[in-house]
Amino acid sequence: VARRAGGALDTIIETRTGTLFDLPAPQDLAAAIERLPEPHTLSHHCRANALRFSYESFNQKLDAVIRSVLESNAT
Repeated sequence: VARRAGGALDTIIETRTGTLFDLPAPQDLAAAIERLPEPHTLSHHCRANALRFSYESFNQKLDAVIRSVLESNAT
């Protein structure tokens, strides 16, 4: 459970890897807790989401950007 701001927006997928709330008020926090994903699905989705930020994923995306720039400069 995290406030809908900053890095949480990049890492939490609503109702899959966690849940977000807008205002720092008890009722908003309670509503977010009620929307938490089921524990049996949470670890699978969290791991899959974390892999987006892996070293390998970063390198693949960086390579693609570099190739794209090089190809566009070659023409």
